[in-house]
Amino acid sequence: MYDVTQPMRVPAGYTFNAAEIELCVRCHGMNWEAFGAIGEVIGAVAVVVTLIFLILQLRLNTTALEENKNTLRVQASYERTRGQLDFHNLIIDSLYFAPIMTKINAADHLEQGIADLDPEELTRLMSIAMSSFIRLEHHMYLHREGYLDDDYYRFNSVTSVKQRYPLWKALGIIDGKLRSGRMIEINPATLKEIGRIVGDA
Repeated sequence: MYDVTQPMRVPAGYTFNAAEIELCVRCHGMNWEAFGAIGEVIGAVAVVVTLIFLILQLRLNTTALEENKNTLRVQASYERTRGQLDFHNLIIDSLYFAPIMTKINAADHLEQGIADLDPEELTRLMSIAMSSFIRLEHHMYLHREGYLDDDYYRFNSVTSVKQRYPLWKALGIIDGKLRSGRMIEINPATLKEIGRIVGDA
């Protein structure tokens, strides 16, 4: 019996007949088909292993993203709480800011209260207002990029924007032209979001 796994040794001068040639072709053909089947199995296994690796990598990335979101959510909550405390401590401790709030609260309306401020007081008020605007603009960015969930954003950041909008508007921050005459540039996405928030008020 001819063994296809062994090298073929042919005596010198030997001539193959038709039946022997057909047998050799058939045996070698079956051998190559077997190799082809093995190759297909190996290829299929490689595809499965690759898919499993990608699924595991996706799960790891998803977990890391959720952890990052939670971290940012905690940071945003801390920033808001700290901002509120700093604002009230500023009124309590500052020899300059308490009189500013007193003038504004004593006026018939916000515009009149701001008009009653002297230039130094107006500058202090502007700095505090810009600080709160920048902080909440950052919250809008985090929410837009998916790092702050809707519940936190709606009950914290949106509420703060509604409370501070009248002051921002009166000081010219929303329009990009401060009462001092200085021009500032505001991100269009931020203005659009503020417009939506105020419109829903």
